Amino acid sequence: MDYNDAAELAEEKIREYGTECRLVTHGEMIYDSESNSYIDNSKRQDGAALITSFEANLIDGTVILIGDVSILCTFNETVDIKPSMSKLEILNSSGMVTDTYQIINPSKIAPDGQTVILYKLHCRK
Repeated sequence: MDYNDAAELAEEKIREYGTECRLVTHGEMIYDSESNSYIDNSKRQDGAALITSFEANLIDGTVILIGDVSILCTFNETVDIKPSMSKLEILNSSGMVTDTYQIINPSKIAPDGQTVILYKLHCRK
């Protein structure tokens, strides 16, 4: 099976039924001596997201809390999601941020171990 085709199909369907998103990974602030100011070294990666809820029987009050969501995401390139340094912004059709989620537990869906088809994120507001 060609997993690149599967990745393209996943992105097409998530864009069709979901919404635009942006992964923001915070970097260290870098001091620029010429401008005498700090530069934000955050990285941003646009993508598409499909937000789903957890089934009631999975909400244990410890790992999964009431209000937590599971978000399926695709991005144009492979991304390294670090929960403590990353957040996911949900965008409206005008590109404005409507919701921001803290990423609790990210996982890659890569059937062949190399080709990432999509990401599954456990998130919290």
